[in-house]
Amino acid sequence: MDSLGFEYYEVEKDSSLKEISLKRYNNSARWKLLYRANKAIIKDPENVKKGTVLKIPNILNTGDFEFD
Repeated sequence: MDSLGFEYYEVEKDSSLKEISLKRYNNSARWKLLYRANKAIIKDPENVKKGTVLKIPNILNTGDFEFD
């Protein structure tokens, strides 16, 4: 975890943010949290390319994010 509270995850195979959210948070509905933290590098949340390194926000430190 870095000083801002992010972990990093390298996408192992092409997948969606919903799949990654389910894997990291046990909840696919939190995909928007991943998108907001990584929108500068993600063009399509339904198709995240293998090798992409994502910032994974700590869900306990997400006051600026909404879960909808």
